[in-house]
Amino acid sequence: MANYIGSCITPRIPSRHFAKVLVPTGGLYAGQVVYVNTLSSAISGNFEVFTATQPATSELSKNTLAIVINDNFETMTDGRRPAGQPNYFEYVYAAGDIATVIFIDKHLMFNVGSDSIDSTTVADAAVGKYLIPQDGSNNLTVSTTKPTAIANALKLLVAYNTPIGGLYGGQFATSWICVADDEYIDNGNSFLSYGITGQEGTTTINNTNHTIALSMPYGTVVTALKAIFTISKDASVVVGSTAQVSGVTANDFTSDVTYTVTSETGVAQDWVVTVTIAQNHATEFLTYTIPTGTETIDSVNKTIDVAFPNGTDITALVATFTMSTGASAAVGATPQVSAVTANNFTSPVVYTVTAQDGVTTTDWTVTAEVADA
Repeated sequence: MANYIGSCITPRIPSRHFAKVLVPTGGLYAGQVVYVNTLSSAISGNFEVFTATQPATSELSKNTLAIVINDNFETMTDGRRPAGQPNYFEYVYAAGDIATVIFIDKHLMFNVGSDSIDSTTVADAAVGKYLIPQDGSNNLTVSTTKPTAIANALKLLVAYNTPIGGLYGGQFATSWICVADDEYIDNGNSFLSYGITGQEGTTTINNTNHTIALSMPYGTVVTALKAIFTISKDASVVVGSTAQVSGVTANDFTSDVTYTVTSETGVAQDWVVTVTIAQNHATEFLTYTIPTGTETIDSVNKTIDVAFPNGTDITALVATFTMSTGASAAVGATPQVSAVTANNFTSPVVYTVTAQDGVTTTDWTVTAEVADA
């Protein structure tokens, strides 16, 4: 019987140490370690749930490794009981669940179950040794010393017997009390996430070129936009001499904005943020007139009705119209030019309006009616 234990026993933990992650394929359990990457694109409008992956060698020196915690659940929000019974220490988060993690920040103390330690090294666990993340695994492994390439390590302080509840009340599971290595000083000066409320699509963060790019809807005024972001732990960020606060500080994105992120150790890195305006998606007829006609534009149903006096010849009428900025229109394969192109209105005429983006289209039906004698 495995018991998955992961908790932080440091009191009054600041909220910056917590994160929420989308559980990947294969699931996760408390006590495992994950690399907290960028915001998950699998959730629409997401600004708080991150992707979580197994650490790779190149990420072992990063400062965004975190421990999955039990989150004090007895019953999941959707009604599930862990493993069909109330012992939540056996619960495995399924793919698609949202799990809480705590970053392995210096001085924080954790209680980690032995079942979260690699089976080949768990017997080596002893006071004074280290639990460290490893390449290609969510499990921790035991090391006699802290490798220089590892940013986040847990120093073993004491073996502990964690009481387990539910159906197994009165029994205990083996775990370790450990503390995040207090010799580690973070050199991180990166943006972990970046977004602006109402943006179109996802943000592209280029960690090689230190650039960030996103798009805002057509018509957005970009002179005072407030970005929502996270940066490396204990880092600071400014634009010019102005300190930046996520969701609070406004900047003018008419041209590129350069942020300077400075690590805890004083290492600065410039990041250039580019905000572009998306092309117009609108496909509206704003005005539509034909000489001697009386027009009614229905923007909901995308119809235009034109009433003509008795005796009007409607076989070759030329309409004058305006459309959404950048839009174009065609009747069949014939492009329509305002005040130039003639059409036969003896039966309804369908205009296909294509937006400036070149993708969005809407059919408008124009119906002419001649008054009886």
